[in-house]
Amino acid sequence: MTGLPGFDGDIFLRSFPVQPGELKDKLFIINEEDGGLSDEHITSLRRYVPTMDDVEMYKSHKGPVSELHIVDQYMME
Repeated sequence: MTGLPGFDGDIFLRSFPVQPGELKDKLFIINEEDGGLSDEHITSLRRYVPTMDDVEMYKSHKGPVSELHIVDQYMME
């Protein structure tokens, strides 16, 4: 799958301080002091927002998310 811009996305996400399954919860927390993401992390994530074609590709995935590449796991979130 890997709709995220290839190698750069992989490098970025491997060093990202949040696991794929935690991403939604972290995005709902407004303040970094309360466990939310920093402004820098949110800005970095915005560079990797999936396209509409990527969204459709991910919606069509039927297998377990845990078996996907880490980039795809983040995109599924």
